[in-house]
Amino acid sequence: MQFAYAARSARILSAAFAGKCATLMAAAAPGVTLGLADCSDDSPFQSFVYDSSAKEFRPGGSRSLCLAVGAVSRSAGPFMARSLLLASCATTEHWLRQWSVVNAE
Repeated sequence: MQFAYAARSARILSAAFAGKCATLMAAAAPGVTLGLADCSDDSPFQSFVYDSSAKEFRPGGSRSLCLAVGAVSRSAGPFMARSLLLASCATTEHWLRQWSVVNAE
């Protein structure tokens, strides 16, 4: 799945599903996963600050948590997939928490 980052609104937008945003499934904490939900200006679960120097997304500007992919891949039809989750920036391998960003605005 592809996403684009809307820096002004601090949201991660789905490229395939208009009006859908990456959304935390619970309050920010290590291990919390993400899903797609209708984009909402009022949702604190859709706020992600991108640190371009570190290439990391942080929920709501958190200093300790980063958006990461799971270390293990799984089959997803003809493709492979990984989970999206929050992880400790300090203890997660950098290659699991670094992102190349295209600004959606």
